[in-house]
Amino acid sequence: MSSTEDALQPPKDTTPPKDTTLSDSLNRIRQDQAEVSVEARQPSAERAVEILDDLKERIDPEILAGLCHPNIVLILTGARAQTEDYILHPTERDRVALEKAADLLQDYGIALIIDNEVDTRAIDDAEILGFFIVDLAILARASRSTTIPGIIPYGASTGVEGMQAWVQDCVRSLEAQSKEGHLDKKISQENLVHIVVGIAKGYPDKAILSYLCNIDDAVTAEHVMSSDIEHADEYDCPQPNYLYGNELLNDPDVLSHQQMWAKLLEDFYESKWHEDIKTDPRYKQILTKQREGLG
Repeated sequence: MSSTEDALQPPKDTTPPKDTTLSDSLNRIRQDQAEVSVEARQPSAERAVEILDDLKERIDPEILAGLCHPNIVLILTGARAQTEDYILHPTERDRVALEKAADLLQDYGIALIIDNEVDTRAIDDAEILGFFIVDLAILARASRSTTIPGIIPYGASTGVEGMQAWVQDCVRSLEAQSKEGHLDKKISQENLVHIVVGIAKGYPDKAILSYLCNIDDAVTAEHVMSSDIEHADEYDCPQPNYLYGNELLNDPDVLSHQQMWAKLLEDFYESKWHEDIKTDPRYKQILTKQREGLG
């Protein structure tokens, strides 16, 4: 299992977790409650440990190990709302195991949406089974805490379907803000959607805007730098780093954000829970392969 950070929209052909009308209504009630409580809750490694420990005896070890990747860990801590991931060389057993994990994650307000079809894109010459994961209450909080003009508050109770409409509404609102001169003219209309993507992925407002002001520059590489978040390389998989303009090199807000994410990852990877599964015979080989980039 590995992770990518390409887009906010769920895959077009997806399999949502199985739901009845009653359970769907209950999920919406839980989302409303979660949206209220999450405002006062600080991100913590303990939350990630709690969720994964609850899943440990109920989902496939390969799936659990993949949920320990840094991009997903940061979602489980409550520090960010959204990311994508995929399974290399998928089998039908992998799909069934992932569907079970998706059902269980609903109890934590986390939606995991699976591609209906195996993707034949060449990633190390391998087929992939992709999925999209989002904490809806955290997305609602992020939409309200941003200072970027044009971002409309998202309601967690509207679910993934509401999120898709929210993205479109935000882009239209950002277009209006841009035309009125409230956004930097260097940010093209085509790139406005990446503001919404960046907010969902938990990046700092300054970093999002700074990067997009430089992305269309002919010498972008000279003007842009990457974060270097400690403990993001625990496994050989894509890391939760992000790009921004060189002018933010010593920006206190951006540095504080990176330190916060680094601390969350440190606390998780050095937790007794994570240390224990590294020596558990069911997980040791899987995690070693992932650490060395072999799985």
